[in-house]
Amino acid sequence: MKKPILDFHINKEGYFVIGLAIIITCIMFALAVELGLICLYITSLVIYFFRDPVRMIVRNENNLLSPADGVVYSISEALSPSSTDLNETMTRVSIFLSVLDVHVNRLPVSGTVRKLNYIVGKFIRADSYVSEEANEKQEILIEALNGKNIIVVQQAGFVARRIVCDLLEGHEYEQGSRFGIIKFGSRVDLYFPKEYKLCVRERQMVIGGETIIAALKNEDNDEEEDIVVKFV
Repeated sequence: MKKPILDFHINKEGYFVIGLAIIITCIMFALAVELGLICLYITSLVIYFFRDPVRMIVRNENNLLSPADGVVYSISEALSPSSTDLNETMTRVSIFLSVLDVHVNRLPVSGTVRKLNYIVGKFIRADSYVSEEANEKQEILIEALNGKNIIVVQQAGFVARRIVCDLLEGHEYEQGSRFGIIKFGSRVDLYFPKEYKLCVRERQMVIGGETIIAALKNEDNDEEEDIVVKFV
């Protein structure tokens, strides 16, 4: 399978902002070349932020793919969010996204969205431990194809002021599919049961939809699982 020649796309959430930036840039050029150049530089940064590259998705129901680009900020054991009603201690991998990272989020696993819970909160730096409880966030409970409960939490940050989640409760989605974006710096937490073997470490760079965060050991069958490779 060949990778598409054009793998640079702009996320739909950036259309309005980029369009507005282009209009302002044209107006500034009409007033003064220097102002136009400054605005052109800013517009270029905005376009870069909303980039949405094509990724090679290796779909395997026993693997958990990274839901975001960024750096693994922390790995810990944590109680599942109260909104999920699971009351289960799970492994939590927190990924910090800088303003230079791709901010489009992807589903770590194929499955059905069982619950969505949006929490209005503050906008503290996403790499602060205080932000875990205080910040605005979107909690997503997914029932994977293998029956495991997986939780993804999109969390706003100091610069991030809007969380976008396109998922609907009761709908089934495929692993690696785009499901939302957090605008301008943020954090994404991935919760999963302890049956999964961790495949990343703290401070490691991860790529959304490509990096394997954890893998479920198949105790009944040691053979390789069937996989599907797609460019999405």
